[in-house]
Parts: sequence; structure tokens; C-alpha cells
Amino acid sequence: MLIKSATSAARGDLAFSREAAAQMSRRHLAIVGALVSDPQRRARLSAELTALLADFSSLCQAMAVLGEATPRALDAVASLGERLSVRILAAAVAESGVTAQAVESDAPGGD
Repeated sequence: MLIKSATSAARGDLAFSREAAAQMSRRHLAIVGALVSDPQRRARLSAELTALLADFSSLCQAMAVLGEATPRALDAVASLGERLSVRILAAAVAESGVTAQAVESDAPGGD
């Protein structure tokens, strides 16, 4: 869905990427609601996921304007699934009482 959204956007079709972003938002926020009972953790995680999906929409918009999906842009879009999932996984682990934190490979100290 992520790559198809990007390639569709590059062809000037933003409708697919908009629907994909809305669908991913619904799915991921429903998972957060089911897995995370702490209201503060749930709100923080929901805000992070929403921000990542906004970045996705911005990337798709940029590809539509440029009329192309560069390898670097496609890599950024493809990584979104893992970036969303790692946050949900860390929150679920933390919910069980184990200290956990999502760390991205490009973050300082994430090597």
C-alpha cells in the first residue's frame, strides 16, 4: 500500500495515497487503542503515529508535484511501515511492564 501510494502520487493521483493514509491511520490507532491502556502513553503514541502519517502524506504530495518517485523518496515511504510498527511494539512491551523504547536506525545512538 505504501509503495503503490507513492507511485500513484508520482503519476499525479493523490486520491489513492489520501485513502491509504486514512486507512492506515484507522488501523494503527485501533491497534493502539486495543494494546495500550495507559491514557498518556496512548495519546503520545497516537500523536507520533499521526505525525508519521502526515509525513507520508507530505512525501506523496511532493512526489505528485515533482512527477516522480526517486529511489530515496521510495525508501522513505517504504520505511514508514517499520517506523510505525516499532513504536506500537515498544508501547505494547512497555504496557506489559518491561522497559521498552522505539529506536530508529538513523537516530543518534541507533547504530
